[in-house]
Amino acid sequence: MQKPKVNEHLIHTSSMYSIYDSEDFSISEAHIVKENFSEQSVGHAIVENSIIENVIFQNSEFTKIEFTDVVLMNCDFSGSQLDEGLFHRVIFKNCKLMGTNFEGSYFRNVLFEDCLLDMVNFHGADFKELHFAHSRLNEADIDMARLQKTKFMDCELESVNFDGTSLNGIDLTTCSFQQIETSHHFLKGVIVNDLQAVNLAQQFLRIQLN
Repeated sequence: MQKPKVNEHLIHTSSMYSIYDSEDFSISEAHIVKENFSEQSVGHAIVENSIIENVIFQNSEFTKIEFTDVVLMNCDFSGSQLDEGLFHRVIFKNCKLMGTNFEGSYFRNVLFEDCLLDMVNFHGADFKELHFAHSRLNEADIDMARLQKTKFMDCELESVNFDGTSLNGIDLTTCSFQQIETSHHFLKGVIVNDLQAVNLAQQFLRIQLN
């Protein structure tokens, strides 16, 4: 996976509110720290070559936003709309994204690490080189999505909805869940550990083990 290309020697201290100063709603080469940018509405914004830390984006609307070469640390996007977005070489580190809407978004070389993603919506999203590490995705929707080179590493996946999403070649062995929501034919080729195999057999084949 390619990492964000951020030159820390070029970035300058800035504010998320500076996005309103640009005609194309863009921010570039910025270092933004400790702001409350909640309940904002910016359509088709562009954020690139930046580091954003400890910013609250709760309940905001960022439809068709573009993030390229961005590192986001300790940010809170809970309840926000980031549908139809484009995320290229982006790291979300220790972020809260509970109930965040990424429906129809494109992800290329993206890492979610130590993030809370319960009830997040990835319906119809397109993943390529997207990694989830040490994150919680309980009751998330990853339905009708396309997963290419997608990794789930040590994640909580209880009751995740994968319906309509092929899990062929997806390795879930280091993750924890008792059940996932999908149809049995979308499980073809999924890689699971022994306990997960038992849970899936009980769920989909109605096998009862003593």
